[in-house]
Amino acid sequence: MAFLSFDSTTSLTTRIVQGILSILGVYAVIRFLPRIISFVFKRFVVGIIGEIVLVTVGALLTQQFARSSSDPSDEGEHSSMHTGRVDA
Repeated sequence: MAFLSFDSTTSLTTRIVQGILSILGVYAVIRFLPRIISFVFKRFVVGIIGEIVLVTVGALLTQQFARSSSDPSDEGEHSSMHTGRVDA
């Protein structure tokens, strides 16, 4: 080992540490990736379903509000809501 300088020893140590960390990283990916994918997929599906429900409820409420505001049979009742005055 007399032929190794300080720089090559540091380089060898760095390579060994990087190799060990790489092996641990590959092991962690193999071990935890299925769980992570499953978790992310479930969150994605629940988020999509929630978004669909919110858009549907919003569309139904908007449609119902549009129908009720243009209904001429209840004009006296709804005119106070839109104009802010009460008919006596």
